[in-house]
Amino acid sequence: RLIPQTKFIALLCSLGITLLFNTVLQFGNALLLSSYLACSIPACLVIASLQNLFNKLHWTPLIAFCELIVAVTFTVIMKGFLSFQLGIQDDAHIGAILLSKFTSYQDFHTQLYTCSAEFDFISLIYFGKLSLTLLFPIVFLIISNIGFQTLLLVFNGNPQIKEEISQSHENKSNKKNVKVDTTAIEAAYVYHALQCLCFSGMAILLMRLKLFLTPQMSILAGLLTNTKVFRKLSGNHRVSMTYILIIISSISGLWNLSDQMNILGEYNNPEMEGLVNWINSSTPKDAVFAGGMPIMATVKLTTGRPIVNHPHYESSGIRERTKLIYTIYSKRDAQEIFNNLRRLQVQYIIMEDIWCNKQYRQGCAFHDIYLIDFPQDKNQPIFCLLVTKKIPPQFKEVFINKNYQVLQLVT
Repeated sequence: RLIPQTKFIALLCSLGITLLFNTVLQFGNALLLSSYLACSIPACLVIASLQNLFNKLHWTPLIAFCELIVAVTFTVIMKGFLSFQLGIQDDAHIGAILLSKFTSYQDFHTQLYTCSAEFDFISLIYFGKLSLTLLFPIVFLIISNIGFQTLLLVFNGNPQIKEEISQSHENKSNKKNVKVDTTAIEAAYVYHALQCLCFSGMAILLMRLKLFLTPQMSILAGLLTNTKVFRKLSGNHRVSMTYILIIISSISGLWNLSDQMNILGEYNNPEMEGLVNWINSSTPKDAVFAGGMPIMATVKLTTGRPIVNHPHYESSGIRERTKLIYTIYSKRDAQEIFNNLRRLQVQYIIMEDIWCNKQYRQGCAFHDIYLIDFPQDKNQPIFCLLVTKKIPPQFKEVFINKNYQVLQLVT
């Protein structure tokens, strides 16, 4: 075992307490209580309590396999039970996104994610850049080394670790007040290596999640000089290797730093400023707005007007509202779009010109995405293009500039 059973249970309990505390701070966010993390904690506690029963199998790989099966089964069952009892569907889209990655499954919400470049599979360019700075090769070497030593420890075939453990027991018998734990540090290394592998899988599936992977790889690279990871290297060889690798990686690193320092510019969006000024000066304080999620966040922050949707897409309610609102970029009938917006009590709808034909790749325009649910609309005109030529009687144009068009619903 990498860590003692008592310490493992203490870590799980502290993690559970932290999760409950986080739930309270988020005003009783039930999504956290039904998350896979929350469900995995009692699953691991069950495994820890049944450790003596699992140990009767004697063969370590079989023990690990059985524990994994029990943990996954318990977690999935508990997740389904809690989600059903609490009526939580906020994280249902996560499974749908993963399903769309490996199958031909598509719906509006999965397309809204996967049609964005940041939610696509990660490109090889990313690993190429990390290789130029030697970060990727160094981390690969460290993880391989940790994995090799862990397998030796699991199969009890590493005499060097055995010798250290026996020395630890001798020290404990000779000096009762001296506590030496030779595997605690090793367990921390294994944890960080496994965490890095998990982040790698996440980043490969969703490029945006590389924001977790890169810092973790940088942390793991610090083990390059660690004597526990590279046991065979002498002190002088380790220092020399470290200096050589730092010098080589600094060459590409300085180029990257220079490129970033040479980027000059300023944020300037007069069209958005004009929209915000018009809202503040020409609409009632209680006017209800709807539109693209990013612009809605701006409207709420800068004008204080009520909004119907916003970028918190993890909420199932927000997802369904957004799907109705984004029909303004589809080929749906004007009357149906009007009815959907009226049902949401929308008074003003903000349309963005760039979103009307925006697509990351073929089939990713909004009007194409809606054809998944409404294939019968294939030959109908796109609503957002239609209103640039003729405004339907259900709407009235009240503001327009180069990027934005605001329509008021006619009561």
